[in-house]
Amino acid sequence: AGPPGPQGPAGPAGTGSAVDTTWPHVTGVSWPHDGKLTAAQAAERLRAITFQLAAPLHPDLVAATPDVVQVWVENSSAQAILPVLSLAGTLKLDGQTVSWTTSHAADVLTKTLTVGARVLVRLHCGVLFDAKKRPFSSTAAGLTGIAAPTFPGGVLESWFSIAAVRIDPNILTRAERINPFIVR
Repeated sequence: AGPPGPQGPAGPAGTGSAVDTTWPHVTGVSWPHDGKLTAAQAAERLRAITFQLAAPLHPDLVAATPDVVQVWVENSSAQAILPVLSLAGTLKLDGQTVSWTTSHAADVLTKTLTVGARVLVRLHCGVLFDAKKRPFSSTAAGLTGIAAPTFPGGVLESWFSIAAVRIDPNILTRAERINPFIVR
């Protein structure tokens, strides 16, 4: 091979980042992310929880309804190591909403949700895809109001704790003050 040739003309300007940061993601949930509820309030919320999505789900996915939601209760005690409880429920996918309804009675939930417990809600975003067949991102940016890049896949985790006193639902959580689009 011979010596390199002369430098060619500059190409056109780029269109921005090489990373696509516009993946569909969760924009809101029906509970106060990182907030506090009493056992009775939590039992009421868990009767039907929802995730609001930035883009519509693909019709094939809606028809298949994969089991993508997990709801766990982590009870706390300084004296004992306690198991994580898994709540049973029914899933429904519709448009831009993922809905989960518990199959447990309210009185059973209220007894299970002890003061100090954390309710952890997980959404498996890697198996959700939008109408353009793009996978959803597990970013929590839609819940925290903090701008962050979105990357496809992963598991979104959101939670709330059980408080001893009644929490006024009109008092906004830190995330709700930052992001007024959070759905309660």
